[in-house]
Amino acid sequence: MDIENLIENQTLFETEILSYVEHPSRYLGTEWNAIHKSTEEIRLRVALVFPDLYELGLGNLGLQILYSLLNAHPHIWAERVYAPDKDLEQLLRQKNYPLFLWESKDPVKQADWVGITLQSELTYTTVLNILNLAHIPLYANERTDKDPLICAGGPCCFNPEPMAPFIDFFVIGEGEDIILKIAEILLSNKRASRNEKLGLLSKINGIYVPDSIPLTSNQQGIPVPDTSTKKVFRAITKELTTKNYIRKYIVPFASLIHDGLSIEVMRGCTRGCRFCLAGCAFRPVRERSPEEVSSLLSSLLPDTGLETVSLVSLSTCDHSKIQDLLQQTRQITQPSMTSISLPSLRLDSFSVILADSISSVRRSGLTFAPEAGSERLRKMINKSVTDEDLMEIIRIAFQKGWTHIKLYFMIGLPTETEEDLDALINLSIQCLNTAKKIRHSAHIHLGISTFVPKPWTPFQWAEQISLEETIEKQKKVLSGLKKYKAIKINFHAPESSFIEGLLSRGDRRTSAIILSAWEQGAKLETSADKIFLEHWLYALEKHNLTGKDFLRERDKDEIFPWDFIDTGIKKDWLYNEWQTAHQYKITSDCRETNCHQCGIQHREGFHCIHWKKEKDEPIIEIGSPSHSSPSITPSPPAQRLLLKVGKVGLARFLSHLEFQTAWIRILRRAQLPLAYTQGYHAHARISIALPAPVGEILQEEYIETWFQKEHDTNEIQQQIQSSLPEGFLLHTVESIPLSSPSLMERVAGLHYAVIIETEKPYETENIKELTTFIQTQLEEISQDTTLNSFAIETKIEKNSLLLLWQTPVIKGKFFKPKTLREYLKKKQFPVKYFQSIRLKTILDSFPKNSE
Repeated sequence: MDIENLIENQTLFETEILSYVEHPSRYLGTEWNAIHKSTEEIRLRVALVFPDLYELGLGNLGLQILYSLLNAHPHIWAERVYAPDKDLEQLLRQKNYPLFLWESKDPVKQADWVGITLQSELTYTTVLNILNLAHIPLYANERTDKDPLICAGGPCCFNPEPMAPFIDFFVIGEGEDIILKIAEILLSNKRASRNEKLGLLSKINGIYVPDSIPLTSNQQGIPVPDTSTKKVFRAITKELTTKNYIRKYIVPFASLIHDGLSIEVMRGCTRGCRFCLAGCAFRPVRERSPEEVSSLLSSLLPDTGLETVSLVSLSTCDHSKIQDLLQQTRQITQPSMTSISLPSLRLDSFSVILADSISSVRRSGLTFAPEAGSERLRKMINKSVTDEDLMEIIRIAFQKGWTHIKLYFMIGLPTETEEDLDALINLSIQCLNTAKKIRHSAHIHLGISTFVPKPWTPFQWAEQISLEETIEKQKKVLSGLKKYKAIKINFHAPESSFIEGLLSRGDRRTSAIILSAWEQGAKLETSADKIFLEHWLYALEKHNLTGKDFLRERDKDEIFPWDFIDTGIKKDWLYNEWQTAHQYKITSDCRETNCHQCGIQHREGFHCIHWKKEKDEPIIEIGSPSHSSPSITPSPPAQRLLLKVGKVGLARFLSHLEFQTAWIRILRRAQLPLAYTQGYHAHARISIALPAPVGEILQEEYIETWFQKEHDTNEIQQQIQSSLPEGFLLHTVESIPLSSPSLMERVAGLHYAVIIETEKPYETENIKELTTFIQTQLEEISQDTTLNSFAIETKIEKNSLLLLWQTPVIKGKFFKPKTLREYLKKKQFPVKYFQSIRLKTILDSFPKNSE
């Protein structure tokens, strides 16, 4: 083994970064369908930033769409960037390394254009942290022609003002069409100055360049963009087609918060929930036909190997062809044992029947959002569902085999009283009692968040309750339900809602608060355990502001910081809905009744459509209410296979579970007939001989799996080879008897190599000490006297020592390189580099002394 070559081929990124972070798989950038290009042909480099951890960011559908569309251009390379966790950030700062682009590992600052997704207000401080780590000036007016252009898009940009000083330009609205216009301008004007490029961009509908609109003051003396000088029209994608969707879907190594293949089946919603930004700002409704969805599924699903398909929209059950859509989706997914998920269910029994009809592979959870405990308050927010409607949903769900459901509620809604909170408590108890009459083990999970008013909704005029009020209301609900052990409650952190409220309707003053909070250490605040409330309170006090300045109720004629944007929805219509809410009147769904003149129908180039919806009947014969859609019974295994595999390069930084999941997806991509366990939670039958620690190279390891049909092993090997991600190896495929002992039983030993580089040359006594330690450990593990003399090979090159040994595996115990590493640390060896390599997994019998 060439020690020097192995060490030299490993980059500083591997030896000084990945080797020292807790979840290195986040940072690899070598996932299946990640796009790598040669920079020789590239004229525009783009960094697509999701300002949160990888586990949250990769599942963002918008970023995957933009990544695919931009990379379809031969002269553009779009790479990804996610927020580093605290361990990686600490390393970058200690070593003064700039934050990198995920695919190339080049500094983010080398991009020409940095596009940041603002999905949540709680990511604003993380945006500043990412810019700072990338060595890019925070303020737009401090950047020069040597710095990339910083762009932001996403739902939070419907009020861009809190982040305006930090962003060069914003995309207001939907990105599929406008992103390519931006790219063409930047490609055609490579040598133009920063200001010249921004001037050209500001002429595009949907682009807001903060410097292009002067500030004025509204009636309250708050700085707002001057609406008399310019309006920014929301960018709208006219049609959802296969052309403006993902071509290659990135398949993660790490486990994501939202895992699986997502297909957007519909955009926009006309149900008219008065608190919902997405429902107001993304009108009109546009659908993908069942045939278009089937086309996307047929091309994307086999190329990913993912186990779940999510049909996503704001309200998937409202798709006008929902039954055809589900029927065609099932025809594509069932042969590969792929489950279907409907993440957004309507509050009616039809939704339960639909969910049941697609649960034959794996049964996902049921989630509904009554939002309010009383019927009066539900009318306030424009939800017409009654208590009895909800009880009927509960009855059908538990009759059809669900053991628990999740209900989402909000506290702090406009006009909420103590009686409304009592109603929430009583309704939750009633749901539980109804469920337990059918299934004694029933559980109800409650997700309770605090109402935060959003721009461009009828409730943008509303007051948000204070942090203290939120805590008191949560205590009341908890007290009313604490004796019901079968009701699990998850409260959204009051601090999160408070910070979100500061920013969602903030103005230019808010930018100083964001900066001060970040300077104090606020970042990565989308998780409840990472909220830095004290930093925000400090920032408010520093700038002589209070929470009430931003949470207050707004006046009818107040000019808002976001009024310079034209979403197509009229402000007068929103205010009329605010007034209608106080009369507790329902505004019907305009797709099913009459046009309510919201304004979008007058937007040039668009018209609203009254979709003729299918009759709400199940797509399969359900039978009696107690009947549950049967699970698919997988065929019994017909073939058992032993695969000799390996993982090298960056793939060695995958955990055991990540490696196993990756192999399941490899086999699924290879279109091989994997065998599955039975029941509602079927999983592929596959196992790996022995777990390897993160960072260990595997030259030879074994995987066993089962197929439903027999295949030629040569064909299997060929099919798998074309489905392997970077760093995955397949050496051989062997068919073995179905009755063979388990792989774990067959493992007899392991052959290891370890390379240890130190800061000074090795002395003879150092080597002897290490070999003696290894010899002692091996003898303690072995109970067979014929194995007591273990040969330990050594090789020295400069400051590097190569150690090789074979260890028996006895009742799961063996000598691990980790034990040697701990010994080196204990003895204070000056270790600079440590790499373990599993050269071989020995099956069936461990070699004796004479062998």
